[in-house]
Amino acid sequence: MKALFALLLFAVPVSATAQTADAIYKQACGPKEAAFTVELVKGQPPAAPEPGKALVYFIQKETGTYFTTRVGLDGVWVGVIQHDSYIFASVAPGEHHACAATLNRKHLEAELIHFTVEAGKIYYYLVRGTAGSYGGFGAMEFGPPDSDEALALIASDPQTVSKPEQ
Repeated sequence: MKALFALLLFAVPVSATAQTADAIYKQACGPKEAAFTVELVKGQPPAAPEPGKALVYFIQKETGTYFTTRVGLDGVWVGVIQHDSYIFASVAPGEHHACAATLNRKHLEAELIHFTVEAGKIYYYLVRGTAGSYGGFGAMEFGPPDSDEALALIASDPQTVSKPEQ
């Protein structure tokens, strides 16, 4: 009986981690080969979400380096953040999987998070990039910032508008 219990106890974690890294990436990000044209614009971001939706901001803050980040949501790229800027997406209530992936071909990095949103609310997620040795890309963090910091960055930084290359 003890052996059966031990087998069942260890069988659950194995099945929970059985997904491949590629499958987990695809659940949050978009196709790895996607390319975009990008433009920074000064604009007025939406003040409130669309009826029945949540509004999610993705903000990038850099320290000592410039980099471009693709942002994926539920397996589709929703845009690109370039330098210190932001993008936003209107999303349905519920659980979502997000991805921030650098476009640096020498040091591809992706950070994944999942979160749940409620209709009528606004959410903020920050991509923080730091320089590495010799001024190149060093590291990236992706997660929720302090809401005051998020609001200050949105008020001072441009919005990135991106379109998929044909």
